[in-house]
Amino acid sequence: PVARFFDLIVIGDGEEVLLKICKAVREAKAAGIHKKESILRELAKVEGIYVPSLKQEKVKKALVKDIDQYPFPDSQVVPFTEIVHDRLSIEIFRGCGRGCRFCQAGFIYRPIRERSPDSILEKAIMGLKKTGYEEISLLSLSSGDYSCIDILIKRLMDIVEDKKVALSLPSLRIDSMNPLIVEQIKRVRKTGFTLAPEAGNEALRRVINKDISDEEILRTSKLVYESGWNLIKLYFMVGLPTEKEKDVADIAKLSREVLKCSGKGGRRRNKLNISVATFVPKSHTPFMWEEQISVEEAKEKIFSIKDALKGSAIKVKWNDPELSWLEGIFSRGDRRLCDVIVSAWNMGARFDSWSEHFNKQIWEKAFYENGIDPSEYLKRRSIEQKLPWDHIDAGVKKEFLLAELKKALRGELTEDCRKKCNNCGVCNKKVKPVLWKDLPISRIEIEKKKENQSPAKRYRMIYTKIDVAKFLSQLEVMRAIARALRRADIDLVYSQGFHPVPKISFSHALPVGVESVYEVMDVQVKGELDQVYAKSKINRELPRGIRILSIYEVPKKSRISPRESHYLVVVKEGAVDQSLLKRFEEQKEFYIKKRGKEVDLRKIVKSISIETDERINIVVRHIPGSEVKVLDIVKKILNLKDEDIIKIIRMRQVI
Repeated sequence: PVARFFDLIVIGDGEEVLLKICKAVREAKAAGIHKKESILRELAKVEGIYVPSLKQEKVKKALVKDIDQYPFPDSQVVPFTEIVHDRLSIEIFRGCGRGCRFCQAGFIYRPIRERSPDSILEKAIMGLKKTGYEEISLLSLSSGDYSCIDILIKRLMDIVEDKKVALSLPSLRIDSMNPLIVEQIKRVRKTGFTLAPEAGNEALRRVINKDISDEEILRTSKLVYESGWNLIKLYFMVGLPTEKEKDVADIAKLSREVLKCSGKGGRRRNKLNISVATFVPKSHTPFMWEEQISVEEAKEKIFSIKDALKGSAIKVKWNDPELSWLEGIFSRGDRRLCDVIVSAWNMGARFDSWSEHFNKQIWEKAFYENGIDPSEYLKRRSIEQKLPWDHIDAGVKKEFLLAELKKALRGELTEDCRKKCNNCGVCNKKVKPVLWKDLPISRIEIEKKKENQSPAKRYRMIYTKIDVAKFLSQLEVMRAIARALRRADIDLVYSQGFHPVPKISFSHALPVGVESVYEVMDVQVKGELDQVYAKSKINRELPRGIRILSIYEVPKKSRISPRESHYLVVVKEGAVDQSLLKRFEEQKEFYIKKRGKEVDLRKIVKSISIETDERINIVVRHIPGSEVKVLDIVKKILNLKDEDIIKIIRMRQVI
């Protein structure tokens, strides 16, 4: 569906191919070859490169035999705004041998290639030093299947626990869970637990080759709840091959049984969230010939589950079936869909994976304009039918996928290829699984710093928030500073309890867009802090616009309690009417409405003066319960509009 839009597409692992692309382009240029078409013909000779314009007969995926030869990046970009998956992520292995028949990634990333425990530890520790993240995620398609996962996570947590770094294993199979894994995850902070039964009963799970019993699901759920978690998330799909009405009803039934495992939950009621998605058949999987249910069917099944769980402590979420409809069309689409994409784009389609931007009518019109019936792409495919992706060789033989489909329809399981080779076609004398089974971690010795037993001290830091930093919210500033302190290796004191955080306190939050040359924070550290050296180290790690101006020790029980703030407001020339200022000064009371409450600005504004036509000085008192943004104060007193105000700077605070 995207063939017209790309000069070339890399199929498979990119690490080695990227170097080959650079080399081929450089050699072509050196040889006097400058035409794009000629260079693309040269690149098409590289294994793993698909050039759609050449209509290659066969494109074999690129495969890195040992991913340990290509270390995972440890210097990751750390945004100052909050993002999804806001943590350090380390790939621990690639590929999966489980063979879930709906899972495209499980087939196209074969074989299993594990990174060594040593290299994972090295990259994790270096990555935490360079990013300052407070959570680390060990990534793979099924992290619990890593051959020596128990040894790895225990050693990792032994090293990072004193830095209060939490561990996340985002893709845990239910049958790979054990008490040791649960204990290691909760050592610092309980990260989320998501389990994926996919189907509501064992019979349908055999169809999709998910060899997990209801008993295992309930036992694992009980273990998680009893270990202190009060929320579990479950993933299910509707519309799977052979699915019957009872299978859908069993999703609600199993969900209720899982919640029963939670017990009373102490003071907090334990909860269960379930997410339901429409099954979308994918290329290069045993189900690539199967049909996808209609939007109406999907909605009916999802809402039947929702209705069956009404009134319980189970929250039901679902993927929009209309988005799944579009996903299903493109997942098994052909080149004719290129024109549909262009038409939809011309009609305004953007960011369609975000439900608030998705407009199904645009896509329906685009299909109609190009003479395409979208339902054709969702139908069951004939075994003899030539498929649009047949020229892409992902390694797994088509005959194997067909055999797996037949086994699925008979409800038969296929063993994990870690235990037995199933002759899928990926492995040969040169390509085989790379496993690190039960090997001790011995190559590197990482010294764990002795815990600093010195008493905690409180240091006050004066800092700026100017330039682009003014666009960061207070929460974003707090997060950026905390991570900078960690990167600077400041020995922070942490709070106790289930969610330890650094003991850093800030003065009154600045509204977004307001600058300051005098912000205040108190940081508790273990022992003495070399103030000059610390200031230099921290400033190297802070974002542009935030700079530490001074550091000095204050009594441990000291608190930041600003009494007043001094602001400079810069406005457009001629925007200020001085008579309005005089009117304000003459009033005994001057009210502004704030969240339905009347606040007297005469009590809040200590002084206000016009320095020049463009500069206003204002001193604002901080009165609990009567806080008003300085922007709103100035606009109210001087009858200004947003566009009249150029900038606002907090010049100092009186504490």
